[in-house]
Amino acid sequence: MIAIIYDRNTESTYVSPIFAIKNEWEFIVFNADRTAVKLLKNWQSAAIYVVEQTEGEFDCQKGKWRGYEWVIGNTDLLKSIRRGRSASVEEFSEFKKYTEEIILPEWFEVKTDSDIQTLIDLADLIDGEGEIKDIIREGSAILMRVKTLNGSYVNIRLTDVFEECPAESMDHIAGIGIERREGGFSFIYGDKQIRCRGILWNIEIITVPYLRIHRNYPDISALFEDISLYVDNAELIDGKLVINGKDKIEAELQNDEYIITVNGKREKGSVEDQDIYSHLLGYTYGVLPLCLWKFERNRFCSLPKAIKNAFIPTIPAIFFFVGSATSESIAGSIFCGILFGIFAMIACVVFEVSFERISYEINDSSVVINKSGSSEGLPYNVIKDAALKPSRIFKKRGTVIIKTDGKNYYFRSIQGADEAYELIKERIKNSF
Repeated sequence: MIAIIYDRNTESTYVSPIFAIKNEWEFIVFNADRTAVKLLKNWQSAAIYVVEQTEGEFDCQKGKWRGYEWVIGNTDLLKSIRRGRSASVEEFSEFKKYTEEIILPEWFEVKTDSDIQTLIDLADLIDGEGEIKDIIREGSAILMRVKTLNGSYVNIRLTDVFEECPAESMDHIAGIGIERREGGFSFIYGDKQIRCRGILWNIEIITVPYLRIHRNYPDISALFEDISLYVDNAELIDGKLVINGKDKIEAELQNDEYIITVNGKREKGSVEDQDIYSHLLGYTYGVLPLCLWKFERNRFCSLPKAIKNAFIPTIPAIFFFVGSATSESIAGSIFCGILFGIFAMIACVVFEVSFERISYEINDSSVVINKSGSSEGLPYNVIKDAALKPSRIFKKRGTVIIKTDGKNYYFRSIQGADEAYELIKERIKNSF
């Protein structure tokens, strides 16, 4: 597995093999000069673009790790690369045979299913997250420029195009699909399909400024300086960062890691210094309550499973026996029982449905989702990007997708989606 890496700590771009992956967004790779290996976190300390992968390449999986057994089975190595540190290739000589410089082609060619998946992942083609910005025709070829969620561009070149027609299905109505067919490929986007003999691609990496969220905080005073820019009620007391809000949050640096206490109760485990900034902001999204945009809607949701499980099996059974007793013949009894049972089942489903109110708020500090009496706040500097999918049916309605590390949030079928999207993008940009 090979990746192009933009390391935000050193502001360098280089190519490296990937030796192991944790949680699908933490990668063990070389540094820029291939003298050491380190753990980089995609979207935080680095932007990592996987450009080549082979199915079944990694031979081991342990817990959250997958990779080469000689890497993730080496506990000394894993300890050496914690908290942003590097491990020397001289000390771990197994890496030496991988240090030869990797020369990438000007254009990558799609040949296998793994190649297709690499391109789909790289260009964020699933669910319409990648945005086609330009379509250029060059003889029998078509060049598409796709903007990814992190702002880089993937150029896709469809060579020897021999047919353009409506899509055979609506499976890719929200995104882009690539399928291998006899004689070539089908490139499907929306309701359109392009048949071609070959697919080439390359990537233009657009670097972004270094966010505060990516900083290391080996000293708590530096953490206080950055947190206090967003949180008015933050204080530095006796070597502890204290935030007094709805909850009292305390952060203390011990043995190069942060210990968090919430309302006097210590959290399990500890937080590494490169993660502490975003971790603390997760508690403080309500510090600036000014609401710039708000939307509320009702939706159907199920009652607790206990009620559903009690009603749905029993009521149809009761009605079945009641219905079967209304007819003298066996066939009539069975028919009436089934009919009564169906009506009872429908009644149960209708009964179990209640209304749930959801509201979305966009303020100066965060996006807040209120659902079922609970709230979840997303500070702008923990949001990786946002995407907009306009409704094909209702004007000014659509879905706003917010991407953070490890999770996507969908604001579905909301009125004024374009307004909400632009406002979120503006706040994300201002958080850099």
